[in-house]
Amino acid sequence: MKWFGRKSVREGARPALSRAGTFAGAIGEWPRSYEAQVREAYCHNPVAQRAVKLVAEGAGSAALKASDPALLALVTARSGGQPLIETLAAQLLLHGNGYVQILADDSGAVRELYALRPERVSVEPDARGWPVAYRYKVGENVARLAAEDGAGRPAVVHIRAFSPIDDHYGLGCLGAAAGAVAIHNAAARWNKALLDNAARPSGALVHDPGDGSVLAPDQFARLADLRGAGRCGAGAGGRDRGGAGRGGGERRDGGAGGLCGAGDESRHGRAAAGGRRRRLVRRGAGVALRAGRGHHDQR
Repeated sequence: MKWFGRKSVREGARPALSRAGTFAGAIGEWPRSYEAQVREAYCHNPVAQRAVKLVAEGAGSAALKASDPALLALVTARSGGQPLIETLAAQLLLHGNGYVQILADDSGAVRELYALRPERVSVEPDARGWPVAYRYKVGENVARLAAEDGAGRPAVVHIRAFSPIDDHYGLGCLGAAAGAVAIHNAAARWNKALLDNAARPSGALVHDPGDGSVLAPDQFARLADLRGAGRCGAGAGGRDRGGAGRGGGERRDGGAGGLCGAGDESRHGRAAAGGRRRRLVRRGAGVALRAGRGHHDQR
């Protein structure tokens, strides 16, 4: 019995395929690599993970019937400790490709079906673009898996989702969902920062000597350093935080020359302090630290 086989065709009857795969990740500032997209969506986003699990577990739990009990046992067996069909369904959803290596014994009888990690597999085409082998790369180790065995039967089964732009690789859902996942995860981190800091508003520190004198540049810099040392960072929730001074240009939270000093504060400064924006303003009559209230102020 010829399992997983296909009828031979006349040489040259099949059209030529593109020899260069065009599989790519998301476009823009979202994660581009498959591993990064999987971590952001499947590992860190409960909505994306649940959506994949619903489809994959549903496919894996579907009742199967086969004319040959041995074939049914192969398909329902576990691959690397995981259900074969459920694993392939998840890989098709995430990556768009599923690869199954057919392992046979010395007599040629099929003994195991093993699901390969799709991000580790690359297609090796012939001169006309049709796959003749698959390269499986793990670190520095590369194994070449022939597409067919010595008897002309497939040794690797490639299942792929539809892709309108690629002849060799299927198109998964991660690239299209990367932007929505990134925004959802950013919103979750923002909300957590608000809860951690209790969204407490800050006050304003005003220096006004009353005689019209101004702070010297070294005094202003020292004041900025003192305030930044005690009010910047993850543990400074609810405290007033400065952005920088005026005197050559106004700067916002965590910018170059700002009170917080750290470059990454410019991106997450407002969330880390409960969604409030502050600035330290140097004026002719003194210095003032103004704090704007967020939308979740609590008294």
